[in-house]
Amino acid sequence: MLRPALADREGGALFIGTPQGFNHFHQLVESAEGQPDWQVFQFTTAEGGNVSLKELESAAQELDERTYLQEFEAKFQTMGVGRVITPFDRVHSVKNYRSDPHRESCWSLDFNTNPLCSVIAQVHEKGGIVVLEELILPDSNTLAACEEFLSRTEKCFTGVPLCVRVYGDSTGEQRRTSASRTVKEFFGRYPDRFSVTFRVPSANPPVKDRVNCVNAKLRNHTGQYRLFVNPGCRL
Repeated sequence: MLRPALADREGGALFIGTPQGFNHFHQLVESAEGQPDWQVFQFTTAEGGNVSLKELESAAQELDERTYLQEFEAKFQTMGVGRVITPFDRVHSVKNYRSDPHRESCWSLDFNTNPLCSVIAQVHEKGGIVVLEELILPDSNTLAACEEFLSRTEKCFTGVPLCVRVYGDSTGEQRRTSASRTVKEFFGRYPDRFSVTFRVPSANPPVKDRVNCVNAKLRNHTGQYRLFVNPGCRL
C-alpha cells in the first residue's frame, strides 16, 4: 500500500517503531539491511536525550533484562519464545531461609483444585521476597488448603497474632461457592492466631505483565536478585 503511493514521485518514508519480539518490524529491519536504497538506524533511549539518567537507572532496577533491552536499548528480544521464567538459576535463586515470626507473611493461592497450589513467603530487606514453603494438595479444596496453612504456620506462633497478607487470583471470586470467601471465613475463626489482610483483584493482570514482574524480581537489568526460593520447594 505504501510503495505505490510513493512511486509516482519516488518519495521516501520513515518506518519508526520499538522492537517487540521478532515480528514484522524485525523482518523489515532485516530485509532493509544491506540494500542500497535503505538505511537502518537503532537508537537507545539514552541516546534520544528525552529521558533522564535517573529515570533510566530506576527502570533498570524495576525491569527484567529482556524487557529493559527491548524498551530502552532498542534490542530485539525473544519475549514469547523459550523459557518463560528466564532469570531463575539454582546458584543465585535458591537460598535457605527460616521463617521470621516477627515479619509479615504472604500466602499466595492458585484456586485450581488438582493440584491446589499455594506458597508461603516473606518480604525481607530491601524488598527481597523469600518463598519459604510450598503447599501442593492433589484433588483438594480451599478449606483443606487453609487447614494445611494452619498446620505449617503453627511453629511460628509465639502468642502474638501472625500478620498474614493473602493473595489470590480473581477466579476465586467467580465460582458459585467463592473460594476467597471460604478463606476469609476460615481466618475469621482464628482472630487470636492471625491478623489478616486480603489482596484479591477483581480481574487478573495480563499474563505478560505477571511474567515480566516475576522475572524482574528474580533478577533485574542491573543484575540484582530479589526473589529467592527455599531448597525444600521442589515444584
